[in-house]
Formats: sequence, C-alpha cells, structure tokens
Amino acid sequence: MVLKSGITVEHVPKTTLPLVEQPNFTSLIAQ
Repeated sequence: MVLKSGITVEHVPKTTLPLVEQPNFTSLIAQ
C-alpha cells in the first residue's frame, strides 16, 4: 500500500494507526 505521503507500507501494527492522520488509512488496513 502506498500512502499519500509516498511511503510504501506493507504491514502496519495496530498501535501505529492512531499516529496516522488519514481518514481512509484505518479502513484500508481493515480490508
């Protein structure tokens, strides 16, 4: 997955989600 910031993320721990200020980020992880 490529974030709007241009950072490629393959796996992000749930503890990191609160640090990410992107509305769709959580929903993308859930899928």
